[in-house]
Amino acid sequence: MLNRLLVPLDGSACAECALLHASVIARAFQSTVTLLHVLDPDQLKSSVGNVDPLQWQVEKSEAAMYLGYTAKRLGGLDVQVQTEIRQGCVPERINELASGYDLTILCSHGQSGLSMWPMGSVAQKVVLSTGASTLLARADQTLSETPREFSYRRILVPLDGSWRAEAVLPVATVLAQACNAQLLLAHVVCEPEMVRRLPPSDVESSLVRQLAEHNQRSVAVYLEELAQRLPVQPQIHLLQAKSARAALHNLVEQEGVDLVMLCAHGYSGDYRCQYGSVATSLITYGTSSLFIMQDMPGKQTLAQVTQIRAHEIPGNV
Repeated sequence: MLNRLLVPLDGSACAECALLHASVIARAFQSTVTLLHVLDPDQLKSSVGNVDPLQWQVEKSEAAMYLGYTAKRLGGLDVQVQTEIRQGCVPERINELASGYDLTILCSHGQSGLSMWPMGSVAQKVVLSTGASTLLARADQTLSETPREFSYRRILVPLDGSWRAEAVLPVATVLAQACNAQLLLAHVVCEPEMVRRLPPSDVESSLVRQLAEHNQRSVAVYLEELAQRLPVQPQIHLLQAKSARAALHNLVEQEGVDLVMLCAHGYSGDYRCQYGSVATSLITYGTSSLFIMQDMPGKQTLAQVTQIRAHEIPGNV
C-alpha cells in the first residue's frame, strides 16, 4: 500500500518534523524510507557566478554525514532507511523522485523557519506541482515532539459519497488501527444553490428545505452502511452548512484533528485542476497535517488536457 516513502530534508529542525510522520507510517505499513537532500548549485555560487569545487565537496560531505546520522536515528525505531543526495533545483529534483514513491512526506517549512505563511516556498512548489501522493506536515504542530512519542490520535476523512473520496479509506483504517487512533468520517450537506437576484419565495424556500432534508437522510444511510464495512468503529459527523470547506475547517479545530486524509479530487474529478476545491482549501488554509492521495498524476493529467484541447481545435477529429 505505502511501501516506499520519500522524505526531503534540508538540515533544519522544521524539515525534520516530517520524520515524525515517516516513522509512524513506516511502522504501520512496513515501509522503506528514503531520506533525500538536494544540493542546489545556485545557492553555492560565488559573487562571480561560479561554484567553488572545494566548497561543493564540503557541502556534499556534510550532507552525507547529516543523512547518515539521521538515518541511524530513524533506524533505531525499527524503520528501514535509505539515503539519497541529488543536485539541482530543489522542488524539481523532489518531484522527479516523488513519482517513483508511494508517498512523499515533507514539512510545511524548512530552513526559513516558521512564518505567517502556511507553507515555505519549496513546500508550496512541490505540493502544487507534484503528481504523487503527498503528506504535508505542519511544522507548528509537531516541532516540540520526538519520534518515539509521536502518534496520531484523531484522523479525519472527509467524504462526499464518491468512490474517489473513499479511495483513501484503506490507508486511513490501517493507520488508525496501528496508532489506536479515532477515525472520523465527515460529510457536509450543503444548502442547494438558487438564483439570488431576489429574495426567495415561500415556495422556493420550501423546496430548498425539502431537498436539504432529503440529502441529509440519504447521507446518514450512506455513512452508516459505510461504517459497518470498516474494520474500525468510526465516529460519524454529518454536518449541514452553506460551505463544505468552512465546515471542515471548523470540525478540524473543534475535534482536535491531527491528520486529515483525503483524495485529491471528489465526485467532480476535474482533470484541469491538480486538486479539488476542498483539498485546495485544506492545503492553503488548513492547520492540521494533511495526507493527499493523488488520483490524477500530473503527467497523466497534462496528457489528458493536451489531448482534449487538440480535439477542440477546428479541423481536428
